[in-house]
Amino acid sequence: MHIVIAALVLDLLLGDRCIWKHPIILVGNLISYLEKMLYKLRNKKIAGLLLLLLSMTVVGLSVFALDRIFSFNGWLHAAVSVYFMYLIPSVKTLKDLTEDVYTSLNEEGVVEARKKLSYLVGRDTEELDEESVIKAAIETSAENTIDGFVAPLFYILVGNIFGMGLVFGYLYKTVNTLDSMVGYKNNRYMDFGYFSAKFDDVLNFIPARLGSLLMLVAGMILGYDWKNGIRIFRRDRGNHSSPNSAHSESVVAGLLNIQLGGENKYFGKIVKKPVIGDRNEEVKGRDIYRTNKILVATDVLAIIILTIGVVI
Repeated sequence: MHIVIAALVLDLLLGDRCIWKHPIILVGNLISYLEKMLYKLRNKKIAGLLLLLLSMTVVGLSVFALDRIFSFNGWLHAAVSVYFMYLIPSVKTLKDLTEDVYTSLNEEGVVEARKKLSYLVGRDTEELDEESVIKAAIETSAENTIDGFVAPLFYILVGNIFGMGLVFGYLYKTVNTLDSMVGYKNNRYMDFGYFSAKFDDVLNFIPARLGSLLMLVAGMILGYDWKNGIRIFRRDRGNHSSPNSAHSESVVAGLLNIQLGGENKYFGKIVKKPVIGDRNEEVKGRDIYRTNKILVATDVLAIIILTIGVVI
């Protein structure tokens, strides 16, 4: 558990400072390579299932081997484990990237802000106005509080039961990366990305719900409107095509008294989504910072809980 806590603290303080190529970039490269090979198969769903299974197998075995290679020395093994585990969550990096979007909006204009936002989201950003850019950054931070922090931590802790926390953490990130690369409902990926998207939904089911509760507690500690947070969470947590995404977004919308969701464009096509929250207040740039305070407070709260668990 000490390794997990150390990794979380390093991520919160430093962000992704990889001494070589980031492991998740390598995972993405592997997925791209396998996609080129497997997409040639006639049955796209079977091809997509093979992509999922092969990606998880290669990553799982690689991380398992890495973990065992350094097990001959306790201190060295601990150092390597902390380093590679620290690269799994992405709290500070997510915080910095979303806040960079708003900085660009203020200092360089909406065009540059759209460009920076495009690195973070799957939606088309070319036509977004200022409010839509801000909403997209908020939604990204809210959703990735689960995908980028709570869920990886959950599977690291589950893996620790079997002595394979690092392996489970990277297996989760592999599935999550697959979903972000092939889990789209368009002509190319509707069938090919089917199993990756569905398995990502399955893996995020418990973390999305546990994480939302942590976020509500974090919002309460921060002095946000926690009563409205609970109300909107209960009412709107199902307002998304994903069974998980609206959970964290509804918490943020309620805590901040803003409205998220609605119409967006993906790959040139308009996608109408249900709204989340009530439009009690206009969405403003400061709401990106307020959302990130929830993200960081959720992280700190988890670290405190784990530390208490170690002490007790």
